[in-house]
Amino acid sequence: MYFKANLSLIDFQAMEAIERQYYSTDFIAPADIAFTWYLHWPNSVVAAYESDQLVGFMNLFPICEALYMQILDGTFNDAYLTKHDIRIPITQEAGPHPVYTLFLSCFAIDKHHLNRGIARKLLRTYLEIYNSYEQDGCIFDKIITDNITESGLKFSKAMGLKPIRQSDHDSWICTGTYESLKRNLSHK
Repeated sequence: MYFKANLSLIDFQAMEAIERQYYSTDFIAPADIAFTWYLHWPNSVVAAYESDQLVGFMNLFPICEALYMQILDGTFNDAYLTKHDIRIPITQEAGPHPVYTLFLSCFAIDKHHLNRGIARKLLRTYLEIYNSYEQDGCIFDKIITDNITESGLKFSKAMGLKPIRQSDHDSWICTGTYESLKRNLSHK
């Protein structure tokens, strides 16, 4: 398995097809929109491949506090997320260190590749990315998920996130700290 860089719209169409294995288009950001997230900030997605075939992907990125509160309230469907909702981490030499809230908006594994630890590998890859930002002074505080599927909810709980409420679109909102997420992942 390898993590592909230099993604194209075709890769995002493959991601959309994997998402359709699990839920309706009401909860899927269209491929062309998700591709704009990637063009805005390439770390908005990590994509895993085997033999040039997409086997899974994850979107985990910083968001503003106002969007965090909307998600926490259960009133935001991330199918409507835009590139402007993604905060690009900025490191600073001096002054206060920026604090970020992370949103794990999606992870999806092709049904033919389940139970192989791909989600954890994707998350570990993200932790490496965010570790480099932490070394440059960024602080990652909270993390939130909006889980449409039972497997998403189970994964969030396994990573130490707590279910808070059901959303207005019948998903489960989970939240916790970034440090707790790192601890839980290191014990798995």
